[in-house]
Amino acid sequence: MNTTTYSGDCRISFFNISSLGFWENLKSPDVVFGYSLPLLEIQIILIFFCIVMSHMLLRCIGISQIVSYMIAGIILGPQLFDLLEKSSEKLSADPALDGTAALRCISVFGRLMFTFLMTVRTSRRVAFHSGNLPVVIGIVSFFAPLFGLGFVNLFSDNIDPHYMPLDKALSERFAIVITQSTILLPSTTYILLELKIINSELGRLALSACVINDILGIFAMMVATIQATYIHVSHATAYRDIVAMIIFFLIVFLVLKPMVQWVIDRTPEDKPVKDIYIHAVILTVFASAAYFVFFNMKYILGPLIIGIIIPEGPPLGSALEAKFERLTMNVFLPISITFSAMRCDVVRIFSQFTDIFFNIFLTFLILVIKLVACLTPCLYYKLPLSESMAVSLILSYKSFVEFVLYEAVLEEKLISQATYAFLIIYSLLNAGIVPMVLRSMYDPKRKYVNYQKRDILHLEPNSDLRILTCLYKQENVSETIALLQLLSSPNLDFPITVIVLHLVKLVGQINPIIVSHDKKLKRLHKNSYIHTANLAFKQFMQESLASVTVTTFTAFSHENLMHEDICTLALDRTTSMIIVPSGRKWTIDGIYESDDNAIRHINQSLLDSAPCSIGILVDRGQFSRKTNVTSKNRYNIDVGVLFIGGKDDREALSLVKRMKHNPRVRVTVIRLIFNHEIESDWDYILDNEGLKDLMSTKDNKDIVYTERIVNSGVEVVKAVQLLAKEYDLMVVGRDHDMTSQDLSGLMEWVELPELGVIGDLLAARDLSSKISAGIILGPQLFDILEKSSGKLSVDPALDGTAALRCISVFGTLMFTFLMTVRTSRRVAFHSGKLPVVIGIVSFFAPLFGLGFQNLISDNIDPHYMPLNKALGERTAIVVTQSSILLPSTTYILLELKIINSELGRLALASCVINDILGIFSMIVASIQATYIHVSHATAYRDIVAVIIFFLVVFLVFKPMVQWVINRTPEDKPVEDIYIHAVILTALASAVYFVSFNMKYILGPLMIGIIIPEGPPLGSALEAKFERLTMNVFLPISVTFSAMRCDGVRIVNQFTDIFFNIFLTFLILVIKLVACLAPCLYYKLPLNESMAVSFILSYKSFADFVLYEAVLDDTYISQATYAFLILYSLLNAGIVPTVLRSMYDPKRKYLNYQKRDILHLEPNSDLRILTCLHKSENVSETIAFLQLLSSPNLHFPIAVTVLHLVKLVGQINPIIVSNNKMLKRLNKNSYIHTANLAFRQFMLESLDSVTVTTFTAFSHENLMHEDICTLALDGTTSMIVVPSGRKWTTNGMFESDDIAIRHLNQSLLDRAPCSIGILVDRGQFSQKCNVTSKRRYNIDVGVLFIGGKDDREALSLVKRMKHNPRVRVTVIRLVFDHVIESDWDYILDNEGLKDLKCAEDNKDIVYTERIVTSGVEVVTAVRLLAEEYDLMVVGRDHDMTSQNLIGLMEWVELPELGVIGDLMAARDLNSKVSVLVVQQQQQQT
Repeated sequence: MNTTTYSGDCRISFFNISSLGFWENLKSPDVVFGYSLPLLEIQIILIFFCIVMSHMLLRCIGISQIVSYMIAGIILGPQLFDLLEKSSEKLSADPALDGTAALRCISVFGRLMFTFLMTVRTSRRVAFHSGNLPVVIGIVSFFAPLFGLGFVNLFSDNIDPHYMPLDKALSERFAIVITQSTILLPSTTYILLELKIINSELGRLALSACVINDILGIFAMMVATIQATYIHVSHATAYRDIVAMIIFFLIVFLVLKPMVQWVIDRTPEDKPVKDIYIHAVILTVFASAAYFVFFNMKYILGPLIIGIIIPEGPPLGSALEAKFERLTMNVFLPISITFSAMRCDVVRIFSQFTDIFFNIFLTFLILVIKLVACLTPCLYYKLPLSESMAVSLILSYKSFVEFVLYEAVLEEKLISQATYAFLIIYSLLNAGIVPMVLRSMYDPKRKYVNYQKRDILHLEPNSDLRILTCLYKQENVSETIALLQLLSSPNLDFPITVIVLHLVKLVGQINPIIVSHDKKLKRLHKNSYIHTANLAFKQFMQESLASVTVTTFTAFSHENLMHEDICTLALDRTTSMIIVPSGRKWTIDGIYESDDNAIRHINQSLLDSAPCSIGILVDRGQFSRKTNVTSKNRYNIDVGVLFIGGKDDREALSLVKRMKHNPRVRVTVIRLIFNHEIESDWDYILDNEGLKDLMSTKDNKDIVYTERIVNSGVEVVKAVQLLAKEYDLMVVGRDHDMTSQDLSGLMEWVELPELGVIGDLLAARDLSSKISAGIILGPQLFDILEKSSGKLSVDPALDGTAALRCISVFGTLMFTFLMTVRTSRRVAFHSGKLPVVIGIVSFFAPLFGLGFQNLISDNIDPHYMPLNKALGERTAIVVTQSSILLPSTTYILLELKIINSELGRLALASCVINDILGIFSMIVASIQATYIHVSHATAYRDIVAVIIFFLVVFLVFKPMVQWVINRTPEDKPVEDIYIHAVILTALASAVYFVSFNMKYILGPLMIGIIIPEGPPLGSALEAKFERLTMNVFLPISVTFSAMRCDGVRIVNQFTDIFFNIFLTFLILVIKLVACLAPCLYYKLPLNESMAVSFILSYKSFADFVLYEAVLDDTYISQATYAFLILYSLLNAGIVPTVLRSMYDPKRKYLNYQKRDILHLEPNSDLRILTCLHKSENVSETIAFLQLLSSPNLHFPIAVTVLHLVKLVGQINPIIVSNNKMLKRLNKNSYIHTANLAFRQFMLESLDSVTVTTFTAFSHENLMHEDICTLALDGTTSMIVVPSGRKWTTNGMFESDDIAIRHLNQSLLDRAPCSIGILVDRGQFSQKCNVTSKRRYNIDVGVLFIGGKDDREALSLVKRMKHNPRVRVTVIRLVFDHVIESDWDYILDNEGLKDLKCAEDNKDIVYTERIVTSGVEVVTAVRLLAEEYDLMVVGRDHDMTSQNLIGLMEWVELPELGVIGDLMAARDLNSKVSVLVVQQQQQQT
């Protein structure tokens, strides 16, 4: 693309943007750099290459990445590569459009965005909430360096006039003083972050002083700019600029600031700000920059002032940071810094050294003045000398941010190139040297050195205990209060002072801050978690009866520096202990959930630098719940102390001694003594001194003391694991100095080193864990059920497997309920007679197996089972093997990916019929058993109970469910209260059926039947419970059932169960025949009939429910149960493999090779199937169909519209005609609106078009099966699908839908007819839907290269010539090496023959173009894309593939082919839409 511009003197400039690549001129490949886009790309690549290479070398010596940005600029500058000069005249002779213009624009944009974001992230309150010292430093450091102006006239006589005129040289010196006097906030923030002291007191002092200095600097900059305008431009312009500035400030603070506050107020807590507001803010920033430039001021001032009115942090500040911070800091800012450094010519410093010597002297003079100006107030306020020097160096630091000032004065010619180069090098040296000097000068850890005895052990007996507790999340509140309750006492002689610190990660701001909750800070009031936590601590303080005082703070801090805030507050408040959560989280049931690595890193940092003792609290959930329960029992909390030895154990003991004053706490100290301890060891002596008062039983009634002798680390582990079961809280030391040699072997296994060896053992994930899985855990291997059985109680109902059994039953119950809800009941009655017949026959036929149960009954061993029970076992086998459970059928269909096929629907429908009969038979069988084995009265009672249940479910509960669905707005979720009510009802129904002597599974099954599948209720239940059930409860349930399988019994009792095995396989044969016969009778192919039979005879995990039921009722033996489990296991492994080889859904398409447009009879109707996924597909599809429609009734079109809806909350795929009044379709407003649009299109087509609409509810990865099935049934010639690539109405690329693309690829492989993939850029559908009387208002082009796909595309377009609104042009690309005897070439000419005759062809224009290579094809395609509204192209071009093979490497969308991909390219500057056609691909 070329752009022509006209300069002021009418000189024409050509500005080239994008090239055709290196092959545009192979002899001179660098011709591509004459285009702005390739030039910009190579400039950016060189910049980042130099940055990376520089940083690889500098990071080895600890120099930051910012220095690499500067060095990259110097490398690319005039002294080496001189990139800017070489790029300058590449594009245009016009300086405004030279080769550096684009890079300069990005550089300015980077500075603008960086300044705005840094201002937004800076807390303004930090300047006025840090005392007097930062204010004094800020003011003095601003005005003192200005005394350097008094030195400007020194040695002015020595100024060389060839270097610069006298007045300009004095102005240069003035500019140096001003730029070196400033203290820019980003520079200060950067060095504090680099040194990791931004959270320290010194860091806050420097930041506050810098903010004060910057505020003064902004006003000074504005005054200086207006003064310059007053002197050098005109008085009127200066006054105009003053008025403009006043108007700007009024608008910003009286209009924009309230609007920003309104946006913040209307954004719900913890919800993101809407994108429209974020974009409005950014546009305002750009507008403010343009506004200031227009009024002769620096563009940087606008974003800076706008940034001041945006409150830092969430919601708006953090949203702006999340959107733009990474892009700005990682892309725009490096380019901006490097571009500024690229203008630095180091050679000029040496060649003009005498001319700029005084400027260098002035720079260092200002540095000394600034150092003294910052140092004096610090020393006056009695800050230590080292810290004072550090503050001075930080505030005198120069870095990349100052480049903005240096470039500004350079562009206004206030300084020379030599001076600019020196200032850049000066900043570079600053960035490299100052951080290293500061690291050696100031260490924040030094202030903790004098506080070695800040612990509980050395407290006076009755002094108050000061504890700092840290909170990160809501769950930390209860566990912290639970611990503090143990330390509190009704005795006022042992007071506790608690400091609560809420730690909040800084988001959208850069200044860390600690605030007391006594101050009414808006952000704290908005944070509901902090507010609730404070109320909880206030309640705790009131309940402690004046023995506890609580003070709360919140620290907004950087995550990696939070330990600094904790240590600072601990030091200020003279605390004896800091208590922090461990970061390891358990559920309320004590099951491990997750680790928070950020909290663990903070704890590790605290252990290294804390000024007092540290306590890391690990709560498994039970401790906090038990502690917070009010009880009159004196000893209802058991606390244990494991004492091994060392200062940490002594500190733990001192803490626990404070708990003995609490009447609710019973403390036990267990000392582990190693048999090789040295009694003269100093630590051993101190340990005994600490334990002396506990060893005396007379005065010690509240603490139990015991000793255990251990010989090794292994015995320590066993002791810890045993003790862990006896106490609610264990208090242990982290390190055990004296006996570390005994525990050194355990250090290799420590997962959480911050907890030490013993703490890690107690916090282990698998400690007291009851989770087991897999069939290998059964009796034949580990026998985990038997080993767990008697662990808890001698009562079998409360043994060690009871909890696992309960979870197993719950998993089975939830799985049955959800699977029933997800199953469409209508599928059984909308699939014809065959599934009904199969369902009934497959239910009753296997029952004939009952006639074989008395065979060989004489051989039954009475030691194995009594005769009557053995016959009952055979009956149970017949019944369980006769059943066809829906979950098993669904599972295998999903595994084989044929659930959407006709065969899949047939199997599902048959299974539903069979299951309905099975439910009633199960109820009848249960009542019959009660009638025989219990009593007649009980059986009659159960019948009445079942009738009542059915009446309540269908007359009460079902209408209530429908009421919930009706009152739920479309596309809105069902309220949680209704979902919970449904689940409780399902659970209650299970209890109800058990109460009346029936299987618990029947209740949830019946409740699931009345819940309509899909949205809103069915999908809500699935969303809430499906993952938990399928990924947690179901695996446990299946594994538990398999764990009861004793495979050894099969071998030992094989002769006893041989007839049962025979009966199982007999029922299998009967069932196979029972399913096969109806299929063959209804003339289903043999292979499909066999496949249906195998699917309905498949046994899997779902059948475990039946097997366990008959085992628990003692109808079958353990050996038979084990065989049935292994039989299901073999089924699950073998049957899917057999079915894959037996049935392939693709085979049904093989006999339809000529289902396309090319082979249609001339006047036959054209049948098209269109697929719709979203609302935007409607207009583009109708637009395409309008081109095919004609007022001539001799060319009719039959359109089948298929809406594709992803299955949510149900499992049965279904295709329904929209003519049927299906409630779900009526509720779906998009489908309803689309159907109305197609109906209107049909009415406007004057009987030449008929439209039939369907909706397919299907699994996303199997939708192609539904499309192919409907195409086959409707004998369609072409399927038209959207491409999945979306553009805005302006033709800008928006997104790709990967799911639609995968679907299209599957269709291309399997479709029984031709395929058309429609790519609409937005303009085509708009233009087609505009009514016009013009004959040719739609231009359609056909790019014909050759092959069957192109011939199919041509046949389609020939149908359009009968539409008076369409003008068709066929462009044939002819290759100069085509073999004219080639069969494809002959067929191509035959198809084009009628077009070449100009006399009879008035509606289609035919042209030919000769091309010699793929490159010329690309050029032709790009040119043609600008001339037509719609291009119709073939997907593959068999004959000339060798000419296009080189282009295949660049194809982004392979489903569109080479030409289609070129037409649909994101970077194609065209509004043309494309239809890519593929003729049917199926072969015999």
